[in-house]
Amino acid sequence: MPARALVVHPSSTAIAEIRDVLAQHVTVDAAQTEVDAIRRLGAEEYAVVIVDYKPPLDAKRIAAETAAAQPDAFIVLMTPDVDSGRELDQSLAGKVFRFLAGPDQRWQLTGIVAEGLRLQKLERDQKELIKKLSLEYGKLQKREKLLDLVVKERTRELQVAYDRLKVASRQALLGLAEAIEAKDPYTKGHCGRTAVFSTALGREARLSEADMEILEFGAFLHDIGKIGVKDAVLLKPGALDD
Repeated sequence: MPARALVVHPSSTAIAEIRDVLAQHVTVDAAQTEVDAIRRLGAEEYAVVIVDYKPPLDAKRIAAETAAAQPDAFIVLMTPDVDSGRELDQSLAGKVFRFLAGPDQRWQLTGIVAEGLRLQKLERDQKELIKKLSLEYGKLQKREKLLDLVVKERTRELQVAYDRLKVASRQALLGLAEAIEAKDPYTKGHCGRTAVFSTALGREARLSEADMEILEFGAFLHDIGKIGVKDAVLLKPGALDD
Protein backbone atom coordinates (compact mmCIF):
# COMPACT_ATOMS: atom_id res chain seq x y z
CA MET A 1 0.00 0.00 0.00
CA PRO A 2 1.52 3.37 -1.08
CA ALA A 3 2.36 5.94 1.56
CA ARG A 4 0.04 8.91 2.01
CA ALA A 5 1.01 12.57 1.82
CA LEU A 6 -0.95 15.57 3.00
CA VAL A 7 -0.42 18.76 1.01
CA VAL A 8 -1.49 21.93 2.83
CA HIS A 9 -1.62 24.90 0.48
CA PRO A 10 -4.18 27.70 -0.04
CA SER A 11 -3.93 27.36 -3.84
CA SER A 12 -5.83 24.54 -5.55
CA THR A 13 -3.60 25.03 -8.61
CA ALA A 14 -0.44 24.48 -6.56
CA ILE A 15 -2.01 21.41 -4.94
CA ALA A 16 -2.81 19.94 -8.36
CA GLU A 17 0.77 20.54 -9.56
CA ILE A 18 2.23 18.94 -6.44
CA ARG A 19 -0.15 15.98 -6.75
CA ASP A 20 1.03 15.42 -10.33
CA VAL A 21 4.70 15.61 -9.28
CA LEU A 22 4.27 13.07 -6.46
CA ALA A 23 1.73 10.75 -8.07
CA GLN A 24 4.26 7.94 -8.62
CA HIS A 25 5.48 7.92 -5.02
CA VAL A 26 2.57 8.68 -2.67
CA THR A 27 -1.20 9.01 -2.48
CA VAL A 28 -1.89 12.70 -2.03
CA ASP A 29 -4.61 14.27 0.14
CA ALA A 30 -5.08 18.03 0.17
CA ALA A 31 -6.11 20.73 2.63
CA GLN A 32 -6.40 24.44 1.92
CA THR A 33 -6.96 25.62 5.48
CA GLU A 34 -5.48 24.91 8.90
CA VAL A 35 -8.78 23.53 10.18
CA ASP A 36 -9.06 21.08 7.29
CA ALA A 37 -5.40 20.08 7.71
CA ILE A 38 -5.80 19.39 11.44
CA ARG A 39 -8.97 17.39 10.77
CA ARG A 40 -7.20 15.23 8.21
CA LEU A 41 -4.23 14.71 10.54
CA GLY A 42 -6.62 13.21 13.05
CA ALA A 43 -8.35 10.98 10.52
CA GLU A 44 -5.56 9.53 8.35
CA GLU A 45 -2.00 8.28 8.79
CA TYR A 46 0.52 10.26 6.75
CA ALA A 47 4.14 9.56 5.94
CA VAL A 48 4.76 13.14 4.84
CA VAL A 49 3.04 16.49 5.35
CA ILE A 50 3.88 19.24 2.84
CA VAL A 51 3.04 22.75 4.08
CA ASP A 52 3.24 26.13 2.38
CA TYR A 53 5.08 28.43 4.79
CA LYS A 54 3.50 31.70 3.65
CA PRO A 55 0.34 33.33 5.09
CA PRO A 56 -2.58 32.88 5.32
CA LEU A 57 -1.51 29.45 6.65
CA ASP A 58 0.03 29.17 10.12
CA ALA A 59 2.75 26.68 9.21
CA LYS A 60 4.10 26.60 12.77
CA ARG A 61 0.75 25.47 14.15
CA ILE A 62 0.32 22.86 11.42
CA ALA A 63 3.85 21.56 12.10
CA ALA A 64 3.13 21.34 15.82
CA GLU A 65 -0.15 19.49 15.19
CA THR A 66 1.64 17.13 12.82
CA ALA A 67 4.36 16.36 15.37
CA ALA A 68 1.67 15.63 17.99
CA ALA A 69 -0.74 13.61 15.84
CA GLN A 70 1.74 11.96 13.44
CA PRO A 71 5.08 11.60 15.30
CA ASP A 72 6.57 9.37 12.59
CA ALA A 73 5.71 11.70 9.71
CA PHE A 74 8.25 14.12 8.27
CA ILE A 75 7.39 17.67 7.27
CA VAL A 76 8.32 19.51 4.10
CA LEU A 77 8.11 23.32 4.34
CA MET A 78 7.78 25.16 1.06
CA THR A 79 9.58 28.40 1.96
CA PRO A 80 9.84 31.71 0.06
CA ASP A 81 13.52 32.16 0.98
CA VAL A 82 16.42 30.20 2.45
CA ASP A 83 15.97 31.56 6.00
CA SER A 84 12.25 30.95 6.41
CA GLY A 85 11.28 28.03 8.59
CA ARG A 86 14.72 27.69 10.16
CA GLU A 87 13.30 27.75 13.71
CA LEU A 88 10.96 24.84 12.88
CA ASP A 89 13.85 22.94 11.33
CA GLN A 90 15.76 23.33 14.58
CA SER A 91 12.87 22.57 16.95
CA LEU A 92 11.86 19.43 15.04
CA ALA A 93 15.34 18.16 14.21
CA GLY A 94 15.37 15.38 11.64
CA LYS A 95 11.67 15.82 10.79
CA VAL A 96 11.62 19.02 8.71
CA PHE A 97 12.84 19.44 5.13
CA ARG A 98 12.88 22.97 3.67
CA PHE A 99 13.12 24.01 0.04
CA LEU A 100 12.37 27.10 -2.06
CA ALA A 101 8.80 26.80 -3.24
CA GLY A 102 8.76 28.53 -6.62
CA PRO A 103 6.55 26.79 -9.22
CA ASP A 104 9.59 26.08 -11.36
CA GLN A 105 11.23 24.22 -8.48
CA ARG A 106 8.42 21.92 -7.38
CA TRP A 107 9.91 19.04 -9.34
CA GLN A 108 12.47 18.82 -6.52
CA LEU A 109 9.70 17.56 -4.25
CA THR A 110 10.03 14.12 -5.87
CA GLY A 111 13.59 13.65 -4.65
CA ILE A 112 12.89 15.19 -1.23
CA VAL A 113 9.87 12.97 -0.59
CA ALA A 114 11.64 9.85 -1.90
CA GLU A 115 14.61 10.50 0.40
CA GLY A 116 12.32 11.14 3.35
CA LEU A 117 10.47 7.88 2.73
CA ARG A 118 13.78 5.99 2.62
CA LEU A 119 14.78 7.51 5.94
CA GLN A 120 11.40 6.58 7.39
CA LYS A 121 11.87 2.98 6.26
CA LEU A 122 15.31 2.88 7.86
CA GLU A 123 13.85 4.19 11.12
CA ARG A 124 11.05 1.60 11.03
CA ASP A 125 13.51 -1.20 10.29
CA GLN A 126 15.74 0.01 13.12
CA LYS A 127 12.82 0.11 15.58
CA GLU A 128 11.67 -3.34 14.44
CA LEU A 129 15.18 -4.71 14.85
CA ILE A 130 15.50 -3.21 18.33
CA LYS A 131 12.10 -4.63 19.27
CA LYS A 132 13.06 -8.05 17.90
CA LEU A 133 16.39 -8.01 19.69
CA SER A 134 14.67 -6.96 22.92
CA LEU A 135 12.22 -9.86 22.61
CA GLU A 136 15.01 -12.33 21.84
CA TYR A 137 17.05 -10.99 24.74
CA GLY A 138 14.04 -11.36 27.03
CA LYS A 139 13.53 -14.95 25.85
CA LEU A 140 17.23 -15.66 26.34
CA GLN A 141 17.10 -14.29 29.87
CA LYS A 142 14.08 -16.47 30.65
CA ARG A 143 15.84 -19.52 29.19
CA GLU A 144 18.96 -18.73 31.20
CA LYS A 145 16.91 -18.40 34.39
CA LEU A 146 15.09 -21.65 33.63
CA LEU A 147 18.35 -23.40 32.79
CA ASP A 148 19.90 -22.05 35.97
CA LEU A 149 16.99 -23.43 38.00
CA VAL A 150 17.24 -26.80 36.23
CA VAL A 151 21.01 -26.95 36.80
CA LYS A 152 20.63 -26.02 40.46
CA GLU A 153 17.88 -28.60 40.98
CA ARG A 154 19.86 -31.28 39.15
CA THR A 155 22.98 -30.40 41.14
CA ARG A 156 21.00 -30.67 44.35
CA GLU A 157 19.64 -34.07 43.29
CA LEU A 158 23.13 -35.29 42.37
CA GLN A 159 24.52 -34.04 45.68
CA VAL A 160 21.77 -35.88 47.58
CA ALA A 161 22.44 -39.04 45.55
CA TYR A 162 26.20 -38.70 46.14
CA ASP A 163 25.72 -38.23 49.89
CA ARG A 164 23.48 -41.29 50.00
CA LEU A 165 26.06 -43.27 48.04
CA LYS A 166 28.80 -42.21 50.45
CA VAL A 167 26.68 -43.31 53.40
CA ALA A 168 25.93 -46.66 51.70
CA SER A 169 29.62 -47.13 50.82
CA ARG A 170 30.66 -46.42 54.38
CA GLN A 171 28.09 -48.84 55.72
CA ALA A 172 29.33 -51.52 53.30
CA LEU A 173 32.91 -50.73 54.34
CA LEU A 174 32.13 -51.11 58.03
CA GLY A 175 30.27 -54.33 57.26
CA LEU A 176 33.36 -55.72 55.55
CA ALA A 177 35.54 -54.62 58.49
CA GLU A 178 33.21 -56.42 60.87
CA ALA A 179 33.33 -59.53 58.66
CA ILE A 180 37.14 -59.43 58.74
CA GLU A 181 37.23 -59.13 62.53
CA ALA A 182 34.58 -61.83 62.94
CA LYS A 183 36.92 -64.14 61.05
CA ASP A 184 39.74 -63.47 63.53
CA PRO A 185 38.45 -62.47 67.00
CA TYR A 186 42.05 -62.09 68.19
CA THR A 187 42.39 -58.83 66.19
CA LYS A 188 38.91 -57.40 67.02
CA GLY A 189 38.93 -53.58 66.71
CA HIS A 190 42.20 -53.63 64.78
CA CYS A 191 40.71 -52.21 61.56
CA GLY A 192 39.09 -49.30 63.39
CA ARG A 193 42.28 -48.48 65.29
CA THR A 194 44.31 -48.62 62.06
CA ALA A 195 41.85 -46.18 60.46
CA VAL A 196 42.13 -43.75 63.40
CA PHE A 197 45.94 -43.75 63.33
CA SER A 198 46.06 -43.54 59.51
CA THR A 199 43.73 -40.56 59.30
CA ALA A 200 45.62 -38.81 62.10
CA LEU A 201 48.82 -39.20 60.09
CA GLY A 202 46.99 -38.05 56.96
CA ARG A 203 45.86 -34.84 58.64
CA GLU A 204 49.43 -34.12 59.78
CA ALA A 205 50.56 -34.71 56.19
CA ARG A 206 47.83 -32.31 55.04
CA LEU A 207 46.25 -34.71 52.58
CA SER A 208 43.24 -33.57 50.57
CA GLU A 209 39.74 -34.54 51.60
CA ALA A 210 39.55 -37.05 48.75
CA ASP A 211 42.89 -38.65 49.73
CA MET A 212 41.82 -38.78 53.37
CA GLU A 213 38.73 -40.73 52.37
CA ILE A 214 40.82 -43.20 50.35
CA LEU A 215 43.24 -43.56 53.27
CA GLU A 216 40.42 -44.28 55.73
CA PHE A 217 38.84 -46.84 53.40
CA GLY A 218 42.20 -48.50 52.84
CA ALA A 219 42.84 -48.70 56.57
CA PHE A 220 39.52 -50.41 57.18
CA LEU A 221 40.10 -52.87 54.33
CA HIS A 222 43.82 -53.58 54.67
CA ASP A 223 43.12 -57.04 56.16
CA ILE A 224 40.29 -57.92 53.77
CA GLY A 225 42.29 -60.87 52.48
CA LYS A 226 41.54 -62.66 55.73
CA ILE A 227 38.01 -63.33 54.48
CA GLY A 228 39.39 -65.74 51.87
CA VAL A 229 41.80 -67.51 54.21
CA LYS A 230 40.72 -70.90 55.59
CA ASP A 231 40.05 -71.04 59.32
CA ALA A 232 42.50 -73.94 59.58
CA VAL A 233 45.24 -71.57 58.47
CA LEU A 234 44.05 -68.30 60.00
CA LEU A 235 43.22 -69.78 63.42
CA LYS A 236 45.94 -72.47 63.55
CA PRO A 237 47.60 -72.54 66.99
CA GLY A 238 51.33 -72.12 66.83
CA ALA A 239 53.50 -71.38 63.86
CA LEU A 240 52.50 -72.17 60.30
CA ASP A 241 54.40 -74.93 58.46
CA ASP A 242 55.51 -74.70 54.84
